[in-house]
Amino acid sequence: MTNPGGYIGEAIDAAKERRRTKLKSNRSVNKGKQAERRGANWLTLNGFPSERNARNGLSEPDLICPSLGHLNIEVKHVRAIRLGTKALYVALEQAEKKAGEMGPNIQGVVLWFEHAKGWRLTWRGYDGTVYTVARVGDIKSCLANLNQCDKTEARS
Repeated sequence: MTNPGGYIGEAIDAAKERRRTKLKSNRSVNKGKQAERRGANWLTLNGFPSERNARNGLSEPDLICPSLGHLNIEVKHVRAIRLGTKALYVALEQAEKKAGEMGPNIQGVVLWFEHAKGWRLTWRGYDGTVYTVARVGDIKSCLANLNQCDKTEARS
């Protein structure tokens, strides 16, 4: 039997590619869940009891942290995120977009893990400046201060 145009081989290759793509997608989702768990654990250990918000991740915040109710915390744990990278700014925009959907006084922040260095916190100030802190004490005090800030008062 002949194989005109290599159809069977192409179909097999396409099926293999779909399987590879699905496996990559599942690994990516699992990596995101693991990062959220690590972020929630880090926050809890540092005085902000948190838990992962097991939702779809599209419109809900990554973490539920009652003591930081005025913050939407986006958690990232990928090597592509470093100071000044596009990936960090994309994550910050994602956090801010979700924060805007949550209410007018919610601030979007990114809690991210820099490989071999530790956790970082990034947010955009009311003047548009992007800030990042790295020391545990600085992250804790910035989270507490940002949570107390009223965005409407700060902009007037």
